[in-house]
Amino acid sequence: SGDARIGLNAVAGSDTEIKFSNAGTVQYSIGHDDGTDNFVIGTANVDTPKVSITKNGRVGIGTTSIVSPLTIKSNSTSGANSAITIEANGSTDAIFRFGERDANGARLHMYDGGVEITYQLATLVSERLILNKT
Repeated sequence: SGDARIGLNAVAGSDTEIKFSNAGTVQYSIGHDDGTDNFVIGTANVDTPKVSITKNGRVGIGTTSIVSPLTIKSNSTSGANSAITIEANGSTDAIFRFGERDANGARLHMYDGGVEITYQLATLVSERLILNKT
């Protein structure tokens, strides 16, 4: 009738981690990052986070600077797939993509059957808004 628990308790100023290895090389880690006070899914250790969750429930993907309920750090400025992609059920075709156009701009693409069929919505430094039918 009681709960079962596994507890990990690091000394003050230290991270608490579980590491997952393949052939002796750590691939992923999960745990508490003492430096940010976040729960982290990382690579070799929690100091290299891929996903962070704050104590108030905010989630950061690719960033520890979490400023909203979900903060995603774009991985490039080179294309529509640099931030968020939603795929169709039953295939890997994109139906929606949102990403960076340049260092301070955004782009939105919509697709049907993996083919861009409606609009590309983008912001540019030189123009407030561009709406293209493709």
